[in-house]
Formats: sequence, C-alpha cells, structure tokens
Amino acid sequence: VTEPEPAVKGRLALVVGHTRLFPGAYGIGALAKYEYYFNNILAGEIVGISSKRGITAKTFLRDIGGVKTAYTNAMKWGADAVVELHFNSTRRRIDKVRGTEMLSAGGSKVGSYQLAQALQKTHLKVLERPDSQNRGVKNLRLRKKYAVPAVLTEPVFGNNIYDARLLAERRSKVAEATVDGFIEFQKLKLKPQDERPKPS
Repeated sequence: VTEPEPAVKGRLALVVGHTRLFPGAYGIGALAKYEYYFNNILAGEIVGISSKRGITAKTFLRDIGGVKTAYTNAMKWGADAVVELHFNSTRRRIDKVRGTEMLSAGGSKVGSYQLAQALQKTHLKVLERPDSQNRGVKNLRLRKKYAVPAVLTEPVFGNNIYDARLLAERRSKVAEATVDGFIEFQKLKLKPQDERPKPS
C-alpha cells in the first residue's frame, strides 16, 4: 500500500520589490505598470491561491524601512521562505532579450538555491518558455545572507513587448506557479538529505 503524501503546509512571505516612490522598471504594452504596482496585485492573487491550498501567505512592503525591515518582519512572522516579486528590464536589444530567471538570495545552506530551482521550473512551465528563454538560477552576492530561503523572481522582461504581454495575460498562472514552487520546495524538505538536488 502506498502511503499518501503528507499535506504540505508552511508560511510564505511575499516581498513586493521596490517602493511607491521608486517603483522599479516600467512594464510596457499590455502590462502598463511599474514593477511595484503590478507585483502588489500579483501578491494579492498569490495570497488568495495559497489560502485555498493550505499555505499561509502574507505580503510585506519595502516602503518603510526598505529591504532590511521587510525581511526582518517576514522572519519575525515566522516565514518558511521569502519570495520577492520583480520583473526584469534591459537597456539593450529590448526587442530581442526575453526570458525567465530566479535569483537565489540566501545561499544553498538555507535552501535558497533549491527554492529558486523549484520556482524556475514552475514558472517555465506556465509561461511555456523554450530552452532559449530559460535564463536559469543565479546567485546574488549579498553582504548579509538571510536566515530563511529567499528568492527574487524575474519571470519576464517588462520592457520587451512580447514578454510584457505574456505576463499580463498569464498573471494568474504566474501566481499559481509561485505557490506550486513553494509547495514543491516544502515537499523537498521532507526528503532525506541525499535525495535532494544539489546546486549546479
């Protein structure tokens, strides 16, 4: 008899990238919003989807106290992981540069790289990216490493007209992909250490 998988639970902290005063990159075309405003909406969707799937999610803003305060509040809340929502931008070849990538912000020891891998997988699936638009997982070089797994998401290039439309049309799917990636990561933590994927 196959044992049923245990129900996956956990606390997912969502940090909205940038601030109201400095809202980040502007998404052209169908997006027609700065990162900060788009990702506030996306965070709300993620919270709603999470609650239906047994995950507790909460949004944290960088407006007061910046990045440090947002992450400190998330950790005080008891987050199992932090996902900071962004979208990418480029100043060159904006008609050609497209793709999805995740930025690991806490190192492999606390699981950030593994969380980033899970999120990359789920985002590539819902965005139906060809291999040429898989920009992979990258490590952020930070002076301070976070004590919980932390990942910055960059699902599209907001100033590429095709990527902007893709994100606008599939916002709800990206919200689902964020929850799916977190759940996949939480399942991974239940496996023995030697069965977990290693950073490449």
